[in-house]
Amino acid sequence: MSVGSYVIRGGTAGRERLRLLSRILRPQTLDLFRKAGLAEGVNCLDIGCGGGDASFEMARIVGPSGLVLGIDLDDEKLALARAEAAELGLSNVEFRHADAMDPSAGRERFGFVFARQLLCHVADPAGVIRQMLDHAAPGGILAIEDIDFRGHFCWPPCP
Repeated sequence: MSVGSYVIRGGTAGRERLRLLSRILRPQTLDLFRKAGLAEGVNCLDIGCGGGDASFEMARIVGPSGLVLGIDLDDEKLALARAEAAELGLSNVEFRHADAMDPSAGRERFGFVFARQLLCHVADPAGVIRQMLDHAAPGGILAIEDIDFRGHFCWPPCP
């Protein structure tokens, strides 16, 4: 997937939309992190991190002995996330431009690999999950928070 094929606005306007969604999703995301066993000292990968909201939450949980790497295709959102991480004093989070579907995006391994609201936007969700598994360390945790649009429809039908 390229930034140009993403149907929702990127950049600053997209960052504000993601900030609102993150506030709404925060309780369930934190609950997922807790139930999945995210803990202090874990190294995390946040795939499709957008403006970094989930990355910031992970960074707070894993503390200074852990590390969070957020990857996304939108350079403008990544720059905003870097600036916000600095404002929040989160030195254990890093943001990089990378494609979740690019197997050459690095072979780093993580104890916790996460994606939120990503699979519903990609043409090959199973491929993204395979890439996520490739980034999980042995015994690592894969956590996905997403939505299933199959129940949505319109009349008349519209592709």
